[in-house]
Amino acid sequence: MLKNTDIRIGNIIANGIEYKDTSVIGKVLSIGNDEDENEQILCECSESFEWFFKDNYCGVPLTGEWHEKFGAEKNGFLEYIYDISRFKNSDLFLVFSGDYLYIREYGEINRIKVPTDLICLWNKDLKKEFYVHEFQNLYQLITGKELILKNKII
Repeated sequence: MLKNTDIRIGNIIANGIEYKDTSVIGKVLSIGNDEDENEQILCECSESFEWFFKDNYCGVPLTGEWHEKFGAEKNGFLEYIYDISRFKNSDLFLVFSGDYLYIREYGEINRIKVPTDLICLWNKDLKKEFYVHEFQNLYQLITGKELILKNKII
């Protein structure tokens, strides 16, 4: 179950105890107090603003569709790639490759760019599902920037 301490303003979550294709999805605008039994979270949804109530909201699984909404580059290996370089001379990327999430660096060997996966941050053997809000939080933690939807449609 998702708690309000797991989310931040701007995170994308769904209304309901568990995610379904019919779940209402919203971007968090305001988070209530977890100690309040009537805790509410105000979300901007595709056509309205909705209140999501305590114990009745959940994570949205991170899929290829969401990667595309966030503007990830997709390569021929079905990897979704996010540039997380903080400096001009750095080539660091977050890479979703199948059931894994890596931080990847590109270095040069004989003037050819060669990828090196530095660390695996997630794989399905450890945790079955990776959620949009978790990725938003991780991206912000690593880059210091918010992960922005490329289009306004949630």
